[in-house]
Amino acid sequence: MASHPYQICLHIGKRPEILAATYVEIDPKGDTLEEVITAIEASGLTAADLRTRTLFCAVEGSNSLATMVYAALIGFAGRRLDFTTVNVEGTVGEVVVATSLHNAASSLESHEAEGDPEAWVQVGALHPTVPSVEFGSEISDNDVSLMRRARRCRITKSEFSSYDIMTLLVTVAAFRVRNGADRLPFLVQKSEEEFDYVDGEGETIVCGIDLDSLRRAGGELRRSRRLDDRNAIVDSITPGARIQRISKAASLPVEFALTLLGSKMQQDTELWHCPRPSRHKNGDANASMKVADGKIRCFRCDPEPMDALRLISEVRNLTADDAADLLLGSS
Repeated sequence: MASHPYQICLHIGKRPEILAATYVEIDPKGDTLEEVITAIEASGLTAADLRTRTLFCAVEGSNSLATMVYAALIGFAGRRLDFTTVNVEGTVGEVVVATSLHNAASSLESHEAEGDPEAWVQVGALHPTVPSVEFGSEISDNDVSLMRRARRCRITKSEFSSYDIMTLLVTVAAFRVRNGADRLPFLVQKSEEEFDYVDGEGETIVCGIDLDSLRRAGGELRRSRRLDDRNAIVDSITPGARIQRISKAASLPVEFALTLLGSKMQQDTELWHCPRPSRHKNGDANASMKVADGKIRCFRCDPEPMDALRLISEVRNLTADDAADLLLGSS
């Protein structure tokens, strides 16, 4: 549950009663990839806007559309956004801190499976003939392995709420990250739907909504609008003493933070060993963290690159203030 106000709230439908500095409505005119991307573009958002604390809020009942917009925003923001939903009475649900959910799912162990991966896995509701993982049941290491290895994955909304579907999306996506790259699943209306069919021209068509295509389209929009950051719609804020201290800690060399955490660099590859070896099957015997542009990312543990402050905070489970104290007190 998020404990601090958000700088920006992106919402579908009526503005929710959520404490935020800026509210931006995303209003697609249809449930197609083109309409979703057009709506994000029309909102006036830039990549700079979503560098701050951002919350996505959807109206319950907008299941497919909300999930499509959220998938596109993952690509546009370059990260998972915290999310919540609001019902018809205006009651706002619990906020999901998406990065925490992602990291929790990523840390689950899976067994080493033999043989070829499954062509498909369905998550959400059981399928009579295809390997499936039921939503709400305890996830076993076999389930995790199945979701990670399958060539393609789809989630089914069945009777689930928008909140449940976005939770399912973030969880499944965490299992399916490969070599640092996302592989979002497809979304289908019903669990019994066929997986693909051959159209009149002999082409194989995959059923459902390709959420990864939406993520990629959002990423393309982000790249095309980078030069427009000067037009960001979120007002600039003069930082106070606390924010300045946190910013100073975040700007320290990430190599310094790695050393504080006991990590060492593998000289031949210039990769660092992850300070969370328990999340790696082999204790990270093969270094998995790469420094690029002053940030670090473990290809197994992290959905996105992190600065020194965030790394300390995530590994030691500290608040930003406590992580800043540790970094500045050791520098």
